[in-house]
Amino acid sequence: MAQAQQAVQEQTQVEQTRVKKQRDQEEEEYQYEFTKRKQRQEAELAESMTVKQKQLNEREAKLKETEDELAELRKMRDQWDAKLQKAVDEAVVTTAKNADTKYSQEVSLLKAEHQVAQSLLKQQVEYLQKQITSQTEEMRRLQKEAAVAGEYVTRIAERAVEKPASIVAPTNPVTK
Repeated sequence: MAQAQQAVQEQTQVEQTRVKKQRDQEEEEYQYEFTKRKQRQEAELAESMTVKQKQLNEREAKLKETEDELAELRKMRDQWDAKLQKAVDEAVVTTAKNADTKYSQEVSLLKAEHQVAQSLLKQQVEYLQKQITSQTEEMRRLQKEAAVAGEYVTRIAERAVEKPASIVAPTNPVTK
């Protein structure tokens, strides 16, 4: 019996050793699979974190760009009134200068037209005065000629009255 017990004990020890080896092997396989799965999950997590970090960086860049644009727009809005007032003032000054220039040109043109018209009228007056003088002289000459002609006609008439006998009436040959 002692041998049987010893054989059972040996067999129990062998069985325990075999179970222990099997457990150790299962433990190693489990640890290997666990390590592989953990590495795979860590790699996936790292990749996911990289993608998320990239997305986050892109979002931050867009947010920064939007904030900069918003700040620029606010700055432009704040400066708008001043720029608008400056543009209005410049437009008023330019318009006033243009109006003054146009007015000055129109005044100069009207003055020139007035001077030309006045000069033309002066020339017309001078021409008409020369015409009046010429016509007056012509009238005097014609009056003198008319007076001389009147005197001549009067003398002829006086002679005709003084010498009626010297004028013989013509005879009518048909009545004889």
